[in-house]
Amino acid sequence: MKTNFYLGILVAAASLCACSKIEQGPERNSAASGGESVGTFVLNASASAVCKTALDAENYITWTEGDAISVWEAGNASNSNVQLSLAGSSVGARRGTFSGSLTPAGPEFTLYAVYPYSEAYGDNVSEVSLTVPSAVNQCATVNDVVGVSDFLLGSASFTSSDEEYAMAFHHPLTLLDIQIDGSNSVLQNAPIGTLTITANTAFVGDVKANLATGEVVPSGDGGKSLTITFPSTAKMSSLQHAWVAILPADLTNASCCFDLKMTNGQEIMFNVNPKKAFEAQHIYP
Repeated sequence: MKTNFYLGILVAAASLCACSKIEQGPERNSAASGGESVGTFVLNASASAVCKTALDAENYITWTEGDAISVWEAGNASNSNVQLSLAGSSVGARRGTFSGSLTPAGPEFTLYAVYPYSEAYGDNVSEVSLTVPSAVNQCATVNDVVGVSDFLLGSASFTSSDEEYAMAFHHPLTLLDIQIDGSNSVLQNAPIGTLTITANTAFVGDVKANLATGEVVPSGDGGKSLTITFPSTAKMSSLQHAWVAILPADLTNASCCFDLKMTNGQEIMFNVNPKKAFEAQHIYP
């Protein structure tokens, strides 16, 4: 559905698509036994659609070269924020094999994980600090934004008798495809500068992730403003896409304001709230 705003600005709204899970196939790797050194720990990771690092034609993740994940073992401080790195054979695949130095404390264990890896995450799995950027450059395709602006969370429980250690990641954020079209309007020749979105509810900024529950919440008041900067080539004369990642949030009564500024000094401001609350792991055009 398209809603017409004055001066020919078009904003597409309120369509969503659900995401399906990738099936786990049988694949063996070395099993861990309590307290014994097992050398390299191998974890097979997959994720649902609409995730980073790159998306294929069906919006499924494909892992890319250099990917790594942070892993914690529940109740074992010696396995806190361990780096597991992607095997070269998994580059371009939907299902990635990650490995590193991790020895589970016993024959039954639970692991939590965050993609991408960062040495700054710390030891507390209930308060992992992450950020949803509040100032971004235009991402014209969904692959651009999922590669730089968001993160994945995962968890799974295992036993040493498991044929493999496999973990499914989920995408805790919402992806928006903001569309601006000023063709056939009085602004059609104007170059786009920035689009700033503000609300009275946090939807970007610093967040805390509880890996045990998968919950992601704003830190403090959180970020209530998002600014997208467009390149000099972005003109009102053709449809411009701007993909952004935000927190799942109910902005249906959040006094959302859109401020579109042109580099020639022209400006359009309007207020419109989403028709429904944004859900995680969904795309909203």
